[in-house]
Amino acid sequence: MAAESLHTASIALHRAAPDPNREEFAASLNNLALVYTNLGKYESADSLYQEVLDVLAQLYGEVHSHIATTLRNRAILQRQSGDMVEAEALFREALAMRRTLYEPEHPLIASGLTSLANVLITRLLWRMSSSPEKPMTKPSRCSWKP
Repeated sequence: MAAESLHTASIALHRAAPDPNREEFAASLNNLALVYTNLGKYESADSLYQEVLDVLAQLYGEVHSHIATTLRNRAILQRQSGDMVEAEALFREALAMRRTLYEPEHPLIASGLTSLANVLITRLLWRMSSSPEKPMTKPSRCSWKP
């Protein structure tokens, strides 16, 4: 896939740079993780999201809007891979962080509430279902730019 190879090349250049732009590097990692999520390469995507979180924590500390977005992206990944327990925990963490960053009526708070509600509904439906098949969920995408 062209997007995958382009993001991989971008990351390689950032890693090789003597003084890389860490914010751009984190964005490149995030973008490749989004591609992997959509391709179903969940372990690779999760590893990249972990690296994004490490880079962002070095740049901004423990609380920042990009960190909240990355937590949400990881939650989406977990939801798509079928790990609703981890998805719920990550959606809660992202929402809690956004509540410290934004006013209560901010659209990202509403979005976080909706995402958390949707994963809770999915978990409830799974518990109520006698079928071993899991209900399908429509993937969401959230990206950010430096």
